Amino acid sequence: MKELQAVRNIWACVNANVNPGESIVILTSSDLDPDIYSTVAAAVEAKGADPVVVIIKPPRGTGELSATEEVKFPKSVIGVCKSADAVCQLTTFGLGFAAPFVEARKAGVRWFGFATYYPGLSMITYNTIEDEEKARTEAKIYANLLTKAKSFKLISHGEQLTGKLGRVSYPLSYVAEPPNYNGYWGTGGEAMCAPLEGSEEGSIGIDAMSGLGIFKNPIKFVVQKGQLVLVEDGEASEKVEQFLKDQGDKNSKQFCELAVGTNPAARLHKAMGIHEIKEGIGRVHVGFGDSHNFAGGHPDMAGTIVSKLHWDAVILEPTLELDGKTVVEKGKLLY
Repeated sequence: MKELQAVRNIWACVNANVNPGESIVILTSSDLDPDIYSTVAAAVEAKGADPVVVIIKPPRGTGELSATEEVKFPKSVIGVCKSADAVCQLTTFGLGFAAPFVEARKAGVRWFGFATYYPGLSMITYNTIEDEEKARTEAKIYANLLTKAKSFKLISHGEQLTGKLGRVSYPLSYVAEPPNYNGYWGTGGEAMCAPLEGSEEGSIGIDAMSGLGIFKNPIKFVVQKGQLVLVEDGEASEKVEQFLKDQGDKNSKQFCELAVGTNPAARLHKAMGIHEIKEGIGRVHVGFGDSHNFAGGHPDMAGTIVSKLHWDAVILEPTLELDGKTVVEKGKLLY
């Protein structure tokens, strides 16, 4: 049954992202089940396009953390991605800030794929095309709301954080379409934006974060002038600081992202990584660290923060106000 659902979902994603006669690079990693990329290649060929499978070795220290420009990839990999009409990503690690993605997007290459961060078919089979279409529709609505707004207030666990907006927000769904031409099946389902740097003030209660998963109890982040200055929880504070020491740099505590989750099928379980947890419908996540490569470095959508790390912190039942108007209330989308 899982295999049949995977084939259906793969075909739906390929059908939405591939045109006849195109050259499609399928970028996969050596630790992925070959049956998955073989099935994707067959779907691409059935659509009348030409599949080219490129297999790369997983870089160290990534996993659910996206590889950044610090991670070096062979020039041949970057070159073949830049020369394609579209790239289908099938890797067990994130590539949203790494050279193959950034350079391909700068060259005008569409980028889509499947969230294969976990073994087997887990991230391809748990949802349906109906789930993905709902996530896509809501992501467009909330991207429009974020783009029009000039300020936000985020309320969680009795804490509140404010900040200024002023850039184009963009939806992430399973379709690589305007304005960002980037989409993922499985972990698609959000409207994201880069707030104005240094404008964020206040505190927020966090339920989960990159590298550390779901917390037993919420922890408090204190932000001043766009900088994470304090984590109020003894044990969690030590873990966060160690995480940033091991993975980050001087800019890894800078507030860089506000995003609204729209995926109705996203699961919430300690075994699920942050990529799925943060996309849940009605959830909000905030990001810290790198933002200069958002949307492949698009001048209207990317921020200005350069860091070797981008990491996310998730609020499960937030209230979000834009220009004083509530758009998410205790984890429920109001639009």
